[in-house]
Amino acid sequence: MEHQTMTTQSEMGDDFTLTAHELFHQWFGDNVTCASWEDIWLNEGFASYAEYLYEQQYYDPRGWMNQAHSYAYRSLLGSVRVPDTTNVSRIFDHDLTYKKGASVIHMLRYLCHDDTRFFRVLRTYQQQFSGRTARTADLQQLFEAELGQPLDYFFNQWYRGNGYPIFTVRWNQVGRSLFLQVNEGATAGASPGFFRTEVDYQLTFQDGSTRLVRFNQTQAGQGFVAPVDNIVTDVAVDPNGWLLMYPGTVQHDNSLVLAARATGVPELTLFPNPCHDALTISGLASPATVEICDATGRAVLRQPVQAAQAEVATQALAPGLYLLRLLSPTGERVGQGKFVKQ
Repeated sequence: MEHQTMTTQSEMGDDFTLTAHELFHQWFGDNVTCASWEDIWLNEGFASYAEYLYEQQYYDPRGWMNQAHSYAYRSLLGSVRVPDTTNVSRIFDHDLTYKKGASVIHMLRYLCHDDTRFFRVLRTYQQQFSGRTARTADLQQLFEAELGQPLDYFFNQWYRGNGYPIFTVRWNQVGRSLFLQVNEGATAGASPGFFRTEVDYQLTFQDGSTRLVRFNQTQAGQGFVAPVDNIVTDVAVDPNGWLLMYPGTVQHDNSLVLAARATGVPELTLFPNPCHDALTISGLASPATVEICDATGRAVLRQPVQAAQAEVATQALAPGLYLLRLLSPTGERVGQGKFVKQ
């Protein structure tokens, strides 16, 4: 039990993950307590994630997370949110409150792109609500402030919603371009029926080397292009196990190039290119968000734009090749272009 200032256990043996779980309750559960049983994952999900953090430090974190995912998949139609706060067994549901809750926290960490930002949010949460209660909405606001973007879609999918996405991937290489066509489905009865998410893809090359690229899945069927300098022999989806997703299929399809071109988005006019401290985008029809990704596919800059000709600050970017994506208010990609930062 996680009594304040004094964790008590009947026995420990070699179950150090249990010790990590109960000790973490000194912060998530005692210092800050969920304001409603509806949000019990703020206690138990985080304490369960402490088990992963322990494994990450000393043993096999991937094994722990794989097991947590398998438990979560046993409840295809269950949400992390507790809909019936009079049902004790549902409040303390092992698969949903504990394991799916921890898995959702892991995806928040993935969404941050940076452990410094992730743990800063957790510290702010502890400081701001110390000795008080908090709701899921409070945690959401802190992550939104850190990431500079609304996260209603994420919490609707993973806290209030149920079910899991399934990715069907076809790929083909033409010259120095790798084309991916990704169709996202969902498990039966899932709500929502589409899960907006960033996804890592591991490219394996003929010489045995690998590279990660990351794309933002904003619609059920979407095409992506990645620049490559070697022959691709294999593509793997989410190789590091960040996402709660059902197994899908990956297939090499020699006919893909035409389909990928057909689903392309308009090319933007970017200047000056190469650029130094600023990049101008012309021909914007409506307010949107600029997302800039580096050569690995990692998003390194996000900025809202309003005017028909908008300027994006690029002085903080390292020299190199970048892909700029223009996203609509609903997250749909409505334009793209490549540029070089000198």
